[in-house]
Amino acid sequence: MTKSLDLLLMERRDLVKWKTIIKNQLHCLIHQHYTESYREHCPRSFSKKAIEWFLDDLKDNKSNILATSITRRLNRLLFIEEQIYTISKEVAVIGETSKEAMTLTTIHGCGMVTACSIMAEVITVKRFKNKHHFSMYAGIAPTPHSSGRKNKMRTNPFGNRQLNRAIHSIALSQIAIKGDPTGKEYYQKKLKEGKTKLWSLRCLKHQLAKVVFQKLRYA
Repeated sequence: MTKSLDLLLMERRDLVKWKTIIKNQLHCLIHQHYTESYREHCPRSFSKKAIEWFLDDLKDNKSNILATSITRRLNRLLFIEEQIYTISKEVAVIGETSKEAMTLTTIHGCGMVTACSIMAEVITVKRFKNKHHFSMYAGIAPTPHSSGRKNKMRTNPFGNRQLNRAIHSIALSQIAIKGDPTGKEYYQKKLKEGKTKLWSLRCLKHQLAKVVFQKLRYA
């Protein structure tokens, strides 16, 4: 299962990167072609409805190189989104056979793709002595850093970056407008203590790493 997940998730990550690149290019090109007027018709630039509107509006401008370039990129974006959707479904099918992945989806903000991303990196929770060891492996647990008389805590720049990214996405989801009340309350508590937004988010990630470890341990 791990090898299959690795291949699918690696491909999905690449597709998401290409999707972001194409979207950034389209933002620039569409603005050149339409200026700001296109927002009247398409406030959400890359929704399915908006893409259909652009393709329909540009179909009679085949002699215009800019319009043709935009059309090609829009079709490429649709193709990539379709592939991402297909791969996500394949990942979900594999994830549904895993008791650990299903348990992780009970965490607010952890969908099946994120759960499978965690499982692909962890493989088995038995590798870790305790929750602190797990947080260190993910590069989330703060580490002491001293310089002269100053003693500070800093984040670990090492660790498993894919696991770190998966827990980061859960944390962002929890502090969103429709996020998890408990996660948002903890985040706000850290802000009131005088911590920066970034460090407060890191604290939340550290708590979530503990939750993930416990979920996997008793799954």
